[in-house]
Amino acid sequence: PAAFFSEPNDEMSPTRSGLSKKPGSRAAETTAKPSTLGSTYLAVFAANPFTANAVQAAVINAIGVLTCQAMPLLSGGEFQFDWKPIAIFMSIGAFVITPLVLTVLIGRIFRLGLTKLQTLLVCTLFGTFVIGGAFEVSFGVLNEVFSGKGIADIQLSTILAGLFTSKFLWGNLESRIVFLPADVLNTYFVPPVYQPLVSNIAGYIWTVVLAARASSS
Repeated sequence: PAAFFSEPNDEMSPTRSGLSKKPGSRAAETTAKPSTLGSTYLAVFAANPFTANAVQAAVINAIGVLTCQAMPLLSGGEFQFDWKPIAIFMSIGAFVITPLVLTVLIGRIFRLGLTKLQTLLVCTLFGTFVIGGAFEVSFGVLNEVFSGKGIADIQLSTILAGLFTSKFLWGNLESRIVFLPADVLNTYFVPPVYQPLVSNIAGYIWTVVLAARASSS
């Protein structure tokens, strides 16, 4: 998934930077700093975490799919625009992945006081099985819906059966090739203010891969 915010880090907090001080107060005069694009971005996520994260995930997924559709241009082909995968990936990012990450991973698991190594392991397991499973089921259902099938005609049992195949397991383990380096960087090396950039790059790359696989199948 893309980077998610639920609470600002101390060094990124509008309160700490003086942005939330009352105008005219002594504290505001001495600590307030000019608003920057970065501080505005973080303030939006702090004020509206679900909406901001959902929009961000949808936009990044859409750009990833469009990148995949534009790739034939590199070999002299044509731009293969198709609105259906764009709509599917945007819906999954906004209404499936975002709630899972915010409520379960950030809202509960990250509050358990885990060590950095434990956090890295949890991110790997959560991304592989929870996010991977949610994406697989959501994609299967939405693909049939956008293909014109009614709810009663969706073969949900067939879609769920796909979660217990080696193809699903290995396909989601492959995602760690992209996300594990990003998780390691964010956990051990990257300052909090730059972690969204690292996560967004990883999310964008994997969206391109998933869109290419969906297109070929």
